[in-house]
Amino acid sequence: MAHAKGGGSLPDPTVLPRVIDAVLDELASSGRARLSMDRIAQRAGVSKATMYTRWDSKDDLLVAAYQRLSRPFPTLDTGTLAGDLDALCEVVVAGAADPRYAAVLTELVAAATTDPTLQPHLLAVSDTWQAGIRAMLHAAQDRRELDADVAVPLLAEVVSALTIRRVMFKNPPIDHTLRTDLDELIRHPPHQH
Repeated sequence: MAHAKGGGSLPDPTVLPRVIDAVLDELASSGRARLSMDRIAQRAGVSKATMYTRWDSKDDLLVAAYQRLSRPFPTLDTGTLAGDLDALCEVVVAGAADPRYAAVLTELVAAATTDPTLQPHLLAVSDTWQAGIRAMLHAAQDRRELDADVAVPLLAEVVSALTIRRVMFKNPPIDHTLRTDLDELIRHPPHQH
């Protein structure tokens, strides 16, 4: 996390974006295993001392990079489920347009498997998206676009998993096929037992 540790002169407002861009570029080109404070500092054109006044470790930088690229859940209130799904897909496609997002997400997920302190950062974004998708699906139920017995929490998990898989692995790519697959899922949703 970016934070100030001490006094001194006013911080350079360009340091944060330069360092985060350097982290993203290093992750995309070399991965987390080769990520180092030295390489980041060199790429960003800052000293390591400057970096350490804001971040304690490369994992803090990884979290900051993920937070910078993570898009907030969109307001989905178009009045139809089809319109809401279109809006959702637009946000996913826009986020996936930056190839560095998949790199930082994949590296953060991998790091979180061995460092549980990183998990809350992933869960915070995931929980926000899950709540938004559930709200979208409940609104569709209220409009009678989805049956009342659709298992909304499970359907929201599947929608989320489908989009994350596409972002991380680009197979199939994030394109019109995502929207087509979401339509198929909505036509045949899981039901409560």
